[in-house]
Formats: sequence, structure tokens, C-alpha cells
Amino acid sequence: MKYEHVAVAALAALVLHGAGTVLLAQQESRSRTLSVQQNTIMEVAPPVMPTTGAGDPLQVVAWVDRPDSTYARGERVRMFVETNKDAYVTILNVDPPGETTVLFPNRYQSDNRVRAARAVEVPTPGSGSQVVVGGTVGTELIKVIASTEPVPLFRAKQLAAAGAFQQVRSEPQGVARSLVVAMNQGRPGGSGAAFDRTRPTGGAAVSGSTSPAEWAMCHRTIATIQTPTATQQRTRSLQVLRTRDDGDTAVCVEPIR
Repeated sequence: MKYEHVAVAALAALVLHGAGTVLLAQQESRSRTLSVQQNTIMEVAPPVMPTTGAGDPLQVVAWVDRPDSTYARGERVRMFVETNKDAYVTILNVDPPGETTVLFPNRYQSDNRVRAARAVEVPTPGSGSQVVVGGTVGTELIKVIASTEPVPLFRAKQLAAAGAFQQVRSEPQGVARSLVVAMNQGRPGGSGAAFDRTRPTGGAAVSGSTSPAEWAMCHRTIATIQTPTATQQRTRSLQVLRTRDDGDTAVCVEPIR
């Protein structure tokens, strides 16, 4: 099997096994308390859309395959996302220092359009790309952003290839600013003309629609530990893959407004 080693600041280490494996490296934090840098990005909220009465608003949920969202070093993290409408989804991983990596879209899922009510696994099964816990344990923030239009979230020059994924070459404040500007494109008083609309974060071309995009957002934390306790180990042996209907814990927390 071919091994390619790629350094990446956002996750401390990225090792590609065949197609790719992400090692989530985190600082010690059993309580899942987010760092100031992570909070800077988490607190970015979607624009408040006017009520039109034309159906339900866009919603996005995400979940992982462990009920407690806790993983030991060397364990694989399986991540899923689903929307209630056809939408364009971006998944960001933010480590405690605020380094940000785009997990979706990625090399093997370049089109980030998600069909309504169809769960998508990230990375895609069969690609050989996996998210595996490694490095120092702690807390990672997963920020999921959905839009009804394929609006680019970052300038092309802000992104650097990191194996199967992309690293955002900006400080947390820069990442947050880019998200705010992108989400306000096409809105009254909004700005975003500086963005390269031919190079969105996702793989799809930007549509010619003049209607403002509808946005939805959610957040999830993943806790990592050195080794599972005996009780956790027994629980792991009995666990089955979580689904969207496994209860309230499968749904992301509400965005901060």
C-alpha cells in the first residue's frame, strides 16, 4: 500500500493511506470546551432570511457513528450530513488553535451538492479516505454550512491542498470574515464581489440565479481520548452505525444568532 505523508497545520498531521486518512490532532480537553479561536468561527451565524411563507426553511443536520461522539486514538470517525432541501454543503474542521480544514467537498467528493433527505457520508465509502484520530487528544469543532446556491466561501488563494482535503490559509478572524462576506453576497448592503465566483469551495459552477441564497448551519464537537475505558470498550463492541433517526443527539445544536 502506498503511503504519502503531508504536513497540515489545521489537523497537525495528515497521512494518506491509499486515498487518504485524516489524523485529528487536538489539545487535551475532556470537557469539550472550545478555544477562543474555535469560538470565533463557531459564532458566525447565517443571515436571517425574511419570512416568505414559501415552504420550510433550509435545515441541515450532521452526526457521527458513535453515540457519545468520543473516539480513541487510532479509531475511525464516520461523519454524515443531511439537508431537507437540495443544497450545497461545506464541512469545516477547526482545531483548538483555529486552524481550519475543509473536509467536504474533497478530492473524492468534489461536487458538494447534497440532495434533499439523502444522507451523505464524508469521506465517501470506497474512496480509501478516512478520518482517524491521532496526535494529542482533545476537542475538535465541526462546522457544517449549507446554502441553496453554490456560493464560494473562500477565495481560491486562501485554500491549499492537504491530501484529499483543503487547508484554509487564514487566521480564525480571517476565516470568520470570509464566511460572513460569502453569506452576504447578493443581499441588500452585502459585499462579496472580491470573491472569484469561478472557483467556489465546492465543485459545482455558480448558478445564474439572482435570488439571495438561503443558508443553514450547525455545529458538532468530537472529543478524542488516548484509550477507551473498559466500559467504553465493551460499549464499542456492541454499537451499530448511527442513523439520522437515532434521537436528538444526532441533530446539530442550533446556530448562535
